Amino acid sequence: MDIQLAGEMDGIEAAEEIQKRYMIPVIFISANNDDSTMQRVRGVQPNGFLVKPISMKDLLSMISFTIEQHNLAIQSISALKPYTGKILISILIFFDGDGFQGVFENQLHT
Repeated sequence: MDIQLAGEMDGIEAAEEIQKRYMIPVIFISANNDDSTMQRVRGVQPNGFLVKPISMKDLLSMISFTIEQHNLAIQSISALKPYTGKILISILIFFDGDGFQGVFENQLHT
């Protein structure tokens, strides 16, 4: 999630809404890493933060790590509340200032 978004809401506010509604992990990608921005970012408790410019390798590594951590959290929850026969799917769609950049998908069968 880029911090600078077109429109009324910035990426930090959008991430808060996404996490509240859908419990989807968020990775921030931004050139803004000043103290006040980082304080706001920490309040959202993102799964990662990458400072631009970034390489595709770094991005994919962070996405893969985040999906693994998210699925481990889901498995921990499912140990308490079984999701018998369901498939858990994590899909991350990432954007930057130029628009849509790609999708990374991971499936976990429980």
